[in-house]
Amino acid sequence: MTDPATITAELTAYLTEASCSDTPLMADTDLLATGLVDSLMMTDLVHHVESRYGVRLDAEDLRPKNFRTPRVLAELVAQKSRLAAPAPR
Repeated sequence: MTDPATITAELTAYLTEASCSDTPLMADTDLLATGLVDSLMMTDLVHHVESRYGVRLDAEDLRPKNFRTPRVLAELVAQKSRLAAPAPR
C-alpha cells in the first residue's frame, strides 16, 4: 500500500482510537505538541506501522519530524513501501 491519503486516514483512525480521544484527530494534528504521542505511544505506533504496512522503520526514521502529524508519518510509510516493493517486470 503506497497511497499516502489512505495511509493517513488509517493512521488517523488508529491514533484516535489508541489515544481514547473524544475528538477525532485530523491529518495535520501535531501529535507531539498535543502530547498525543509520547515515548510509550511512539513504541506502539512504530510496531503498528511495521506490522500493518510491512515496512521497517530504521533508526534514522525515528525522528520527531517524521512523527509530527499523521500525514507526515503516512508519507514516510508510503515512501518506505515504494522502496520495498519489487520492481515491475
